[in-house]
Amino acid sequence: MEDMNNDESGLNYAHMHVVFRKRSRDEDNPLNFNHLLPFNYNNNNRASAKEFTFLGQDFSYYMQNEKLQLGRFITHHMEKVRLELEHRRKRQSRIVMAAVEQSIMNKLKAKDEEIQNMIKINFALQDRINSMCLESRIWRELAQTNQAKVNALQVNLQQVLAQEDQSCCGSNDHVEEAERRTLLDNVDDVSRLNGKINESCYNNRVCRSCGKEEACVLLLPCRHLCLCADCRVSVHVCPVCNCAQNFSLHVNMSS
Repeated sequence: MEDMNNDESGLNYAHMHVVFRKRSRDEDNPLNFNHLLPFNYNNNNRASAKEFTFLGQDFSYYMQNEKLQLGRFITHHMEKVRLELEHRRKRQSRIVMAAVEQSIMNKLKAKDEEIQNMIKINFALQDRINSMCLESRIWRELAQTNQAKVNALQVNLQQVLAQEDQSCCGSNDHVEEAERRTLLDNVDDVSRLNGKINESCYNNRVCRSCGKEEACVLLLPCRHLCLCADCRVSVHVCPVCNCAQNFSLHVNMSS
């Protein structure tokens, strides 16, 4: 019995000696990748190497190789995911930049159209102002012409009255009376016409708010010339069409 125990102890010692020798050869093996793994990783593998020793064969190298391949696979997968996320981020950035650029282009286009419309409105207003100035000049010249006619008729009437006072003959009374009535009628007609012209000019040029001063402010967008300089600040609605004004322009009507 003692001999059997001695034999078993000798076998165990020989088995342990073989195991230790195999480990030393594995450590000296040039294909060993333990030096590439982290310190904790190698320690853990060394600590768990005893668990993979069976019948004198060490399987720790195969397990380390599998873990190394798994680590490489995880690293490759993480790099792939990183590249995909980077690609998605760049694509999202391009989409956002394209949307921002399109929005800016739309705003610039709208501003350009607004500028073009304002230029057209300015040209139309300038044409209307020129036509109104020309019309005002024509009415003023017509009023001056009629006033000259009235003055001439008044001079003729005074001459006729003077001749009538100097005349002593009564045979021409009917003729002179008819001429005098004709002159008076002509004077009245010209005076009434001149009054209508002056009234029309005054009504067209008078302020529609206070009714006193001359209208010299053009309202936009309705384009009515109906306010004076004093009422320009206090009035915000066109008195002609009741349209809310967005802008007003002072027009020089002296020329």
